[in-house]
Amino acid sequence: MTTRDGDPFLSRWSRRKLESNRTPAPAPDATADSPAPDLPSLESLTPDSDFSGFMHRKVDDKLRRAALKTLFADPAFNVVDGLDDYADDYTKLEALAAGTAELLEHSKTTLFGRAPETPPVVEAADAADVDPAGGT
Repeated sequence: MTTRDGDPFLSRWSRRKLESNRTPAPAPDATADSPAPDLPSLESLTPDSDFSGFMHRKVDDKLRRAALKTLFADPAFNVVDGLDDYADDYTKLEALAAGTAELLEHSKTTLFGRAPETPPVVEAADAADVDPAGGT
């Protein structure tokens, strides 16, 4: 497959990709050489404060983390969005409504055409003779 220029398609694509990768080097960051800004004390920070100064490269990482901890302690950041699948407790199930169990049993006979199977009733005397490990 060739293009209008007569070049094979993949050769043209490869050449254009190499040309696009030859971009000029980014300009040096102006903030890298500037001194760290004057920062307010951590005790005076509120959620409405300007935290951008704490993001400067020359600010100590521990100080930055402490400022962010103050910012994210605001209750506005602790709102549950409702999209968490595991936030509910699925171990506490509600009992079936009255009549629902009978309806389910009726559905079994309607769908399968036979009476539902009932488990055998074990008498109290027989239950004492049964070995829980499955032996005799």
